[in-house]
Amino acid sequence: MKISQDWNSFCQCIDLANKIYDSFKLTALVKAKIKSPKSSAALWARVENADGGIDFFDDMTDRRIQSSQWMKYEVNGIIDINSSKLYFGGFCTNQGEFYFKSFRLFLSNKKETKEVIINNPNFDKVKSQLLVPGWTQGIGNETPNQILEYNFISEVSEYSKESHLKITYTDNFKNLKDYDCEVYELLRMLEDVSIRMIRSIQNLTIDQLDYRINLTSNSIALLIMHISAVESFYQVFTFENRTFNNTEKKRFESILKMDSKAQETFVNFNIEYYISYFHEIRSRTLENFKKKSNGWLKNRPSISDKNNHYHWLHVLEHQSYHIGQIELLKKLMN
Repeated sequence: MKISQDWNSFCQCIDLANKIYDSFKLTALVKAKIKSPKSSAALWARVENADGGIDFFDDMTDRRIQSSQWMKYEVNGIIDINSSKLYFGGFCTNQGEFYFKSFRLFLSNKKETKEVIINNPNFDKVKSQLLVPGWTQGIGNETPNQILEYNFISEVSEYSKESHLKITYTDNFKNLKDYDCEVYELLRMLEDVSIRMIRSIQNLTIDQLDYRINLTSNSIALLIMHISAVESFYQVFTFENRTFNNTEKKRFESILKMDSKAQETFVNFNIEYYISYFHEIRSRTLENFKKKSNGWLKNRPSISDKNNHYHWLHVLEHQSYHIGQIELLKKLMN
């Protein structure tokens, strides 16, 4: 699933069951070209027992990496007699470029130290964050996700000819730079609110999406559909100077009214369904705005006494209002 967040991670896992070791050391070469004081990289490791409990965890919280020079870093940890799995990998947060290579892992006891063979320690043939041979996106205990803000690729050093992983944070608003300045500012506000909405809902379960206070109230699922339907209406209203045709009315009217039919229809769908639906509507908005100038914002649809800028600010206000309702429903569930 595509989600939005300001951090990313990758990992591998080894089985510790029946191992005779009581400690480990993880090392790697890392550098970071940060673009904000909050930006950083890190190594991390987590030891879990058979029950899923955590015996050890360290993500370098107290020593995050912000140096732009390749340096060797390490995480040292303990292995309990009941430990079953060791997850390890790299982490980055906020804006910047983050580089990783030369991962090595050592297991030790009082008698010996053994190096564990790591799959693809220098990140050959990385095509995307979900296609990193030998590695998995995430922290190991959940389904990998494509983080919208980050890009993963392999790079080869001009000098050593060795490969390494490069993770780049992509500005959410980078793709808006080609729009006229006033259109850009409007779309930046719309996208900012949408990112906040996506981050608020992207981890909700089906039960949470379908939760209703009572039989006449609306669920988060229906609120998301309603937000999308309203935006779809203003697309045709402002870009095409018309209201919904009969086909569009059949598709959206019940959702706009949030009536009992809509309440009964939008149940038992997972969050991917709703986010994909919203992205489909929003992509049409962004595509249509590419053809519009600052002056277009001052134009009025023939059946309205308000200009296009006013109507799209209403779309922004409308989405913000319902995000507040979504946050309230989330609190009422707990």
